[in-house]
Amino acid sequence: DLNILAISARISPASGLPGNQTLGAPWFPQGRPPIIAESWRPEFTAPVRALAHKLIGRTDDLALIAAASLLMQVGNDKDFKTLLASLDPVIKRAVAPATNKDHHEGPRSALRQTLIAFEHFASRGILLEAAPESTAEYLAFTATLSADPKPGFEKTLAAVLQHPHPLVREVAVRRLPAPLPPPLPTHVLALMADADAKVRSAACEV
Repeated sequence: DLNILAISARISPASGLPGNQTLGAPWFPQGRPPIIAESWRPEFTAPVRALAHKLIGRTDDLALIAAASLLMQVGNDKDFKTLLASLDPVIKRAVAPATNKDHHEGPRSALRQTLIAFEHFASRGILLEAAPESTAEYLAFTATLSADPKPGFEKTLAAVLQHPHPLVREVAVRRLPAPLPPPLPTHVLALMADADAKVRSAACEV
C-alpha cells in the first residue's frame, strides 16, 4: 500500500534510532530513506496506530510486516500485546509442511520484522510482563533479552533452545548473548546435530 510506504518513511524515530535503519521491508531492501524529523507531528501517532491494528486484522504476512514496521516506533504496551497475540497463526504457517519452495518465506519474513519491532519496544521499556509460556512469548523473549537480561535468564533461554518448534530454536541461537554463560554452550553444541538444517547452520555460526 502506498499509504503505508509513505507513513513508514516519515514516521517519528521515537526510540532514538537512526533514520536509515532497515525498516519496512520488502519496500526498502536497503533500509528506508532518512527521516525528515520536521515532517512528523504527534497527532499522527493515533491514526498510525489505528492503521497498524487494521493491518494486523487482515491476517496476512505482508500486512503484519507493515503493522510491525509502523508500531515499532510509535506503539505502546497495548500494541505490544496485540502484536504478540497476532503471531500464533503466523508461527503455524512458518512451521507447517511446505507446499512449494517459497512457502515459508512470507511467515518467516513477518516473524523477523515482528522480532525487530519487539527489540524497539524493549528499547522503550515495553517488555513481557511474565515468564514466557507460549511459542510467541518465547520468540518475544529472545528479541527483548539484550534489553532486559533478568537474573536467571539462562534457565529460560536454555528452555528456548530446546523448544519443540525448530523456528524458535533457530531464532534463539541467532540471538544468543556473548559470551555464552553456562549451561548454554552445551545446548549450542547439541544443536549442531539438530534435525533441522537451519538450526544446525545457526548453531555452527555461534
